Amino acid sequence: MASNDMHDRLLPIARFCAPYSTVGALFMYIVALLIAKQPFYLLGLDDFEQSRENALGSMWLFIAIVLISTAYMGYESSTRRNYDLVETGNSPNLPRGMSSYNYYSDNPDVELTPIRGSGSFDNDDDILDDLREFS
Repeated sequence: MASNDMHDRLLPIARFCAPYSTVGALFMYIVALLIAKQPFYLLGLDDFEQSRENALGSMWLFIAIVLISTAYMGYESSTRRNYDLVETGNSPNLPRGMSSYNYYSDNPDVELTPIRGSGSFDNDDDILDDLREFS
């Protein structure tokens, strides 16, 4: 499956970006605070207000990356685990002795027979007669 390959590549990226961006957001907050409170420690800044706004903008970008990465990791942990367990047949939710919920793939000797009247409503009278027999 191509989509699983993409998810397998994105999850490590999200796991790397979340802590990296957390540190980046904290650092940019400290830089913005330093520019606002003690700009004389930073040499080479011509416009302190513009520099502070740029630092805060970078901080919000890092926070957005943290939120996106965390949301993706949460989504993957809630959906991927269940999909993998059911797909491989190792689901702890299956009753004892069952390898999957697909009965017919586990028992190839079972022959499927069509039910009379299924799939169309051409024989409404036959169906009504059958229902009358049971009531």
